[in-house]
Amino acid sequence: MAAEIGASALDLVEGERRWVTSHDRLAGRASMLEARALMEFLVGRSDSRPADDSDVLPQDYVSGWTMAEEHVERLRLRIGYLDQRLVHLSLARVDDPPDPPAGWHMEVEFLVGEVRRFADAMVGVSALAHLLPSLREAERLLAGYPWRPATST
Repeated sequence: MAAEIGASALDLVEGERRWVTSHDRLAGRASMLEARALMEFLVGRSDSRPADDSDVLPQDYVSGWTMAEEHVERLRLRIGYLDQRLVHLSLARVDDPPDPPAGWHMEVEFLVGEVRRFADAMVGVSALAHLLPSLREAERLLAGYPWRPATST
């Protein structure tokens, strides 16, 4: 499962890159979906909606894992935004921009940073070796930002 966490981080970034460079809305939706999955992994939905028995939690890897409360609040607010864009047929979804919404890249960077912080807390956990390759690739892609849209010839 740790490999899936890294793969989600990589898909998040790669989807955003394709959204920016190729105006690929499907890649954008994939990026948002991976963001939602990572956010739910890191912070859950809310206190009123407990984890399912089949859910994998950060505490399964790092006993006592916590995040700063303002980071938890930020991610939970974003989950609601992503729900409107991805899960519900809504006016917000109809208005989906062809390009990433303002601030999306900062959210991607923030989220990959939180996954890195989680990985750093996994020191000594054998599953870390499965998470790192994809996470490092996601970080490498982020280091190449800003990406430029493809030009037509």
